[in-house]
Amino acid sequence: MDFSHIFTDNYSTIPFVAAYAEMHYRFKFMGSRYYLREPEIIADIPYRINPQQKMPVLILVKDSNHFPVLLNSYTITIAQNCEIIISRSKVIDMEINQPWWQLDAYVDVTGIAGLISIDVTIEYTINEKRKSCINHNLPLLPYRALSCLVAESGLPGSAGLVWGDIHYHTNLTDDMVEFGAPLDSTLLAARAIGLDFYCCTDHSYDLDDLPGSWSKTDPDLTKWNLSRRQIIEINKNNPECIIASEEVTIRNQRGRNVHALLLNNKNFIPGSGDGAEKMIPFSSEHSTSDIYELIENNSILIAAHPLTPVPLFQWLFVKRGKWMWDDLIQPGLTGMQILNGSLDTGFYRGRDIWIKLLLSGYKKYIFAGNDAHGNFNIFRQIKTPMISLHEKKEQVFGECRTGIISGSSSQSDILAGIKSGNCIITNGPYIKLVISNNGIDAKMGETVSFDIFEINLDGISSSEFGRIVDLKLFTGIIGGDLENCFIHKSNGNTTFNISIKENFSYSQDCYYRGEILTIDSDGIERMGMTNPIWVIKSNRLV
Repeated sequence: MDFSHIFTDNYSTIPFVAAYAEMHYRFKFMGSRYYLREPEIIADIPYRINPQQKMPVLILVKDSNHFPVLLNSYTITIAQNCEIIISRSKVIDMEINQPWWQLDAYVDVTGIAGLISIDVTIEYTINEKRKSCINHNLPLLPYRALSCLVAESGLPGSAGLVWGDIHYHTNLTDDMVEFGAPLDSTLLAARAIGLDFYCCTDHSYDLDDLPGSWSKTDPDLTKWNLSRRQIIEINKNNPECIIASEEVTIRNQRGRNVHALLLNNKNFIPGSGDGAEKMIPFSSEHSTSDIYELIENNSILIAAHPLTPVPLFQWLFVKRGKWMWDDLIQPGLTGMQILNGSLDTGFYRGRDIWIKLLLSGYKKYIFAGNDAHGNFNIFRQIKTPMISLHEKKEQVFGECRTGIISGSSSQSDILAGIKSGNCIITNGPYIKLVISNNGIDAKMGETVSFDIFEINLDGISSSEFGRIVDLKLFTGIIGGDLENCFIHKSNGNTTFNISIKENFSYSQDCYYRGEILTIDSDGIERMGMTNPIWVIKSNRLV
């Protein structure tokens, strides 16, 4: 089979990370259009909240140790259908002079349903000048209100389902272009959205920095150790909701830097190739071949956004690349995070190569996350370094989710579900695949050798994520070139539940997997996918 079309190099000027934009770094002897002699001031809220949840509001002030500021007050204004329904102000009058300051507020939106518009007006004094900003003080970006859907129902699903975001950055990811949000504020957002867990995947090249420096390595790993202590403390009072992880930079088979999500590894693994902290050759310490010798038995390695087009600036200056075929077939790799914030080019190319892997007999799983650095509501990022910023409603925390079919929300069960592939990915609807024979149920990710079996494929959506357009059951013969597809079309405009139940008999080594497609009220397509179940009698799986 020819896979070259999947790995064709594509370039963009836009970074593939979603972060709060760091506006104080400037190249030596060069100015910056978005440099501002003020601390970054940012307000953020979740993009949606479940029913009966208060809306958390996060206000961040960063780098005030360099630019001291008096925070005078804030006002939260909520409107619906262009009419103000809540307005709440609070006087603070606090001198802030520290690297990081945060405030978590709540707004009671009980009795409200549907889409609401939110503005957070922050009054502050700097250099004896009274100023204000709405939602942020980042230069070059036009005003845009925050928006939040107060949902009429929870995320669609069934009993035993645990939702999570496996790719998320905290404020310990902090360098010359980006920074994230604090762990405790993220927990508030996660609970409001309907997430049960998230993986704290800060960059390896940030976690080994000396606190307050973007370029000096800390032999004591102060930031790494701090993050682990914070996670332990938060998990003491919550059901192990944060999984300590790392996004480590490693070399692909062509020597270019790619990212891997390393979940639940107790020891730090360095990866500094694309952190722009050292000069050429920008080579990482470990590769997609040798990293498996370092990771622990209970850890999980996942290819992060493996086929996302690499920005031209990153390709040229920090030697970033994509995961290649020989990288993805490594035995220790659990799978691929193909859904990274949206149904974009990277997702569809990731799905294509995943199908080729399955047909070739490789047992790999798929996962979803958002690569959000904070960004509960709007993606704001540096577009061209020192020149421009941009924003859009993508890659926000919790929007693309991994759903674990688990007996509980304990961290051990969540990790077991990820490692075994008993999970789904989605940016909206729910889908579940089960294969049964004589009262024995095979779960997603399992391999069975049933002769005659029944397949149950169920899809659930809601008014929030739109009517179900179709439910698809795919089967692929190991060693074949193409999948076969059984499609169950929706018969109505308000179908939110649909099932396929079919009897099959074993003939060749194969796998089955499912997909669901919905269209919401704005005409946006949303998709869910299962991991496969293999029906096989040989040892052809790798």
